[in-house]
Amino acid sequence: MVLKGFSEFINESTTGATYADLKLLLELGIVDDIQDDMYLGFDKGSISYDELLDWVTQICDKYEIEGWTLNSKGLIDVDRRVNLDNKSLTRLPLRFGEISVDFWCSFNQLTSLEGSPSSVGRNFSCTRNQLTSLEGGPNLVGGDFMCSRNYLITLEGSPQEVGGDFSCFNNELTTLEGAPKRVGGDFLCRSNQLTSLDGIGKVGGTIRSDIK
Repeated sequence: MVLKGFSEFINESTTGATYADLKLLLELGIVDDIQDDMYLGFDKGSISYDELLDWVTQICDKYEIEGWTLNSKGLIDVDRRVNLDNKSLTRLPLRFGEISVDFWCSFNQLTSLEGSPSSVGRNFSCTRNQLTSLEGGPNLVGGDFMCSRNYLITLEGSPQEVGGDFSCFNNELTTLEGAPKRVGGDFLCRSNQLTSLDGIGKVGGTIRSDIK
């Protein structure tokens, strides 16, 4: 009997492995490497809804996500807070849809917000990661949006509307182009490399910057 190498096994998974193969990788704790395969298989019809549901259930149990449902598009809708803070994540473990309360994914090593919910009823926080862009993040946030202490060089991908405060301080921004069109609370952008406030949309509160 010839044992397959890990890279060979992963390569097979990306070219049409069965759910049983992918589930074995999941049971071995190899999650990041198969996430794209799971969703790609679901999108193409080689992974069934029930198989995706089984996989999602295990991931939600691992991260103690409660009050969730899997919608027909394979996205996770949650009617409670999702707390993924400080989980050593390099990427989000699932594709989320609508979150009715908060969504927290701070204090990780995220380089992308791919998989983020499309809308969050209250607060969204992705502070203290390794983000250079907000692409893939939510479109609507009912409360505060916090993306401070990253490595953002652009605000492209920001929510269109933020009901509360928008916090992007302590990044590497040279422009505010791409900022939300409407912020209900304060706009906090101190400790960047800004020379202008051009690009800010309508702000209901105070703009807090280093620009005099």
